[in-house]
Amino acid sequence: MKSDSILLLERTPKGLVNSYQRAVRNHSSWIEPGAKSIGVDPIILYALLVAEGSGKPIKTGRNILKLIMLRNHFTKKYLAKNPGADMPWWANKDYDGSWAVIDQAIAMDADLAYENTSWGISQNHAWSWRKLGFSSPKDMVQQLMASPEAQKRTFLRYIRTKKMLYDAIRTYDWWAIGRYYNGSHGGQWKYAAWLRHMYNAAVPESRRDNSHIHNSRKA
Repeated sequence: MKSDSILLLERTPKGLVNSYQRAVRNHSSWIEPGAKSIGVDPIILYALLVAEGSGKPIKTGRNILKLIMLRNHFTKKYLAKNPGADMPWWANKDYDGSWAVIDQAIAMDADLAYENTSWGISQNHAWSWRKLGFSSPKDMVQQLMASPEAQKRTFLRYIRTKKMLYDAIRTYDWWAIGRYYNGSHGGQWKYAAWLRHMYNAAVPESRRDNSHIHNSRKA
């Protein structure tokens, strides 16, 4: 789930607060009750929505937020299934957010394309389709494209059913949140630090530190 929004780490506290406030305006109607229902701090959920989708409104249809992971995911798996296959020009890119590429990948191998793309407001990959309650990768993508409610349910279900992530959020373990939400590609420390900065900007009286980042990283 790499995202240019991680660069928001360099924003001023005012900029972070503005991002947080945008997420609250757009999502408080479901984040507040959703966070309460699963027993987590809603501010962390807002921070995740800002990290993954800049806190903007949910988009559906062909406007859905999406990002296909290419070289180390789709391309690697496709070549494992089809050794020596000729690959298109984009096969060696790290990732791409355009339908031009995703449609070509779907034509090559639909399940691989759906699974190795992150979808919706919370950028969940369709490789988690079973755990998230869908009947197939395509079913997950179709439902997320069709319904804001499906995107909301998927975000909350992903957090609640992924135990290590759920425990990390409940204990404000920033590094572990980055590891279990954003993956193990090596950038989770920056992601974790950004979430902590976001939290402290939204709740300045808290000033939660980053000690958990280093502790959980060692573990």
